[in-house]
Amino acid sequence: MNDQIRAEVDAVQKLVLKNIFKTTNKKYKNSLPVLKKILSYPKKVINIVLGYETDKFLSFIDKIDIEHPELENIWNPVVVIIGDIDRDKNSKRFEGSGLQFFKELLQLANYAHRQKLHLIVPNISSENLKTSNNIVIDDPFKTHQLIRFVKNKKDREKLRSAKEIKEVSLATLTNKGDEIWHSQPMSLKSYVRLSNIYKKEIIKAKAKARKFGKLKCNSLKSVIQKSIEVFQQQFEDQYHGFYRLTIINATIILAKLHNCKLFRKEFDHWSEKGIKYWVVADSKNFGTFSIEDKYEITFEEKTFAPRAYPPHELWDYIPDNIKKIIEHLEAFPEAQGKPIFDRFIIVMPSLTFKDTVFCDFSGKELKFDTIEEAQKALDIEFLKNEYIVPILLGEVDGNCYFISYLR
Repeated sequence: MNDQIRAEVDAVQKLVLKNIFKTTNKKYKNSLPVLKKILSYPKKVINIVLGYETDKFLSFIDKIDIEHPELENIWNPVVVIIGDIDRDKNSKRFEGSGLQFFKELLQLANYAHRQKLHLIVPNISSENLKTSNNIVIDDPFKTHQLIRFVKNKKDREKLRSAKEIKEVSLATLTNKGDEIWHSQPMSLKSYVRLSNIYKKEIIKAKAKARKFGKLKCNSLKSVIQKSIEVFQQQFEDQYHGFYRLTIINATIILAKLHNCKLFRKEFDHWSEKGIKYWVVADSKNFGTFSIEDKYEITFEEKTFAPRAYPPHELWDYIPDNIKKIIEHLEAFPEAQGKPIFDRFIIVMPSLTFKDTVFCDFSGKELKFDTIEEAQKALDIEFLKNEYIVPILLGEVDGNCYFISYLR
């Protein structure tokens, strides 16, 4: 990591540490009475509403903290319109939480059951009771979803530790290539929690689009306009002040931050035709360390290959201030001291490496049983010697949010 990259990262990290512990005025509706009412009904009544999903729901409830304030957000809000809203002035529109809708369905089911309304009972449907992002309501140990609601900390850690190290696929570059690469910034400053820097970036991007429009560069104008739309959508999708950041976008930003370059090559083979994209690492980021001499990595093997780590795999190398941030997010004040992320992900900018032997920075040869073990050891070498800087993301219901650099 050269001085320019270090200065950029340190400036962003200063803002991260300034904002991460700030509180907002977010308030939750107390859904506990509604949930307790739901759980007061016998299983046979719940079964009228949920059918074969009943056992899954009860298994979920058995493992979670029912006092978690975000439980109400599991189900999508429900809107009911009576009459023709466009033509009938007496038409009515009702809107409520999914949890409230669930409770009212159970009230109806309980009444129909007690009154033996055999024609009504089969027609009580939970069809409109939809979960957010199509998440599955079941025992978290089966689904590995909704981990933030699990009441026991050790159980949460056990679920999170089941996540394996994975290489982040850059396949999206094959389809979007130049467009997605150029649409991403070279810094994560716009993604810092509670930051409004992105608004300035959007203004700059709009000005650039107008400029290309005047120059009749319509293709470049279109690319920028599309990136603005995506950018605005991501920043509108906030979660406790954290901004959404997909893993692919995060890796592209990290690649650009580390001075990696996007290469493209057109090919016209008898069986296939198209454009191949790949990202090549900048050897200068490794200081006086020569990748070729020490690791004997070929040009092809210098390809940028980010990897996603669960924190427990790198816990001994995570700075103490980052550990404190994770602890803070596990007892987040605005969520009444409850966890707000299902899991944490460390995105490590690294290189393709397909061997079981390499030399460490002192020149000592290290041998491993598997390529995966060697890759991890290589990443740790880069991390310990500050040749690269990873980032920490928080994941909730399948969406990722930028938290911090590992610095």
